Amino acid sequence: MELSIIIPVYNTEEEKLRNCLKSVLGLANIDYEILIIDDGSSLEKQKIYHKLIKELSSTLIKYICKENGGVSSARNFGIEQSMGQYIIFVDSDDVLYANEINRELLYLNQDIIFYNKIVYTEMGQVYKKKEVDRNSGEVESIYVMEKILKDSNTFHGPWAKIIRREFLKKYDIKFNESMIQGEDVVFNIEMLQNSPKLYYVDRYVYGYYLDFQTANRRTEKFPMKMFENLRFVYFKKKQIIQDLEFKEKDDKTCELKNYYLNKIFSLCMNFCENKDKNIEILKNISNYIVELKNEKMKMTSKIKFYMIEKQMWFFVKILSKLRKFYFKYLKRNYN
Repeated sequence: MELSIIIPVYNTEEEKLRNCLKSVLGLANIDYEILIIDDGSSLEKQKIYHKLIKELSSTLIKYICKENGGVSSARNFGIEQSMGQYIIFVDSDDVLYANEINRELLYLNQDIIFYNKIVYTEMGQVYKKKEVDRNSGEVESIYVMEKILKDSNTFHGPWAKIIRREFLKKYDIKFNESMIQGEDVVFNIEMLQNSPKLYYVDRYVYGYYLDFQTANRRTEKFPMKMFENLRFVYFKKKQIIQDLEFKEKDDKTCELKNYYLNKIFSLCMNFCENKDKNIEILKNISNYIVELKNEKMKMTSKIKFYMIEKQMWFFVKILSKLRKFYFKYLKRNYN
């Protein structure tokens, strides 16, 4: 078998899953299987999914239920159950532009074949995201690693990538099941750390439907976990800068610190929405923030750093309300 399409499902709306499956079933001239990994959906949803699969009447779809363990657990389980030479991950509320996948690329002896994606926002905006500034062809893993360290939207997520299954097994690369945020970045970094053969295809193969509320819901439910995951990814990227043969390592480390200072400040704004509940986490962040201090901070970054360091949560909360108004009424896009 040439390709396994792994689709994790957890109480996904019927229409979204139908659109997803119809898009995947558009694959032609490829020997493939579709693995729907149900990560503990309700019995009512399971009945709906069985009915939908029967309606589509495709022998290519395998529906497998497991206990709830999170999306990383579902993807890892899908890897274990897959039979294809290559694997591609598709989220159940997204779509695959199957006609853009060329079967011949599966025989180029590449470990990872990656494409561009199109991002659709809740406001109806559409963003075409070109992964790298290259023409189609082989790409050095060190080049992509440098991009992923600098830009969180480059080589982001497990989507729009066709990955050799034996490559994942050889290096025991799995999704970190203890993480609720950033596990995709860690997974991609670990792939790149093992110097895969990379082939970039300058075509748009994936449609990603962005839900702005997902991160907010996670932050409200698991505030400490969100902070810990953010720190974990930061330190992992920082170590990579030191380990690999990058030029201007100090500059890259400063860029990384500035980027994560902004991420931490954004997290603080979310936590300040319920300051009394999250006060201990906010105090932890004010102690941690010293790690992100650097000589090349812009004035705005210096102000953010100072507000966190001095625990000026009242002003952070005001900025949070202004940000909420801004994104709700003035700007709401992917970037």
